[in-house]
Amino acid sequence: TLGLSVYHAWLIVPRPNGGCWVRTEETQKGVLARLGNTFLPNRMHTQHQIWLERLQEMAKRGPPSTEKSSI
Repeated sequence: TLGLSVYHAWLIVPRPNGGCWVRTEETQKGVLARLGNTFLPNRMHTQHQIWLERLQEMAKRGPPSTEKSSI
């Protein structure tokens, strides 16, 4: 196997104004990680930024509905 080891951590800290701070860190080791960094060097940063922006959008919508879905 080529091997890939990934560790991802999120720290979400409430702020006094009702918002929060989000810190995310990731480390990757292995051949696949090195290949990814060589050919797509900004991939991890870009994907984390997209995740944070979507998290912010969802947080602004408020809590999810308590109604059960018919799906």
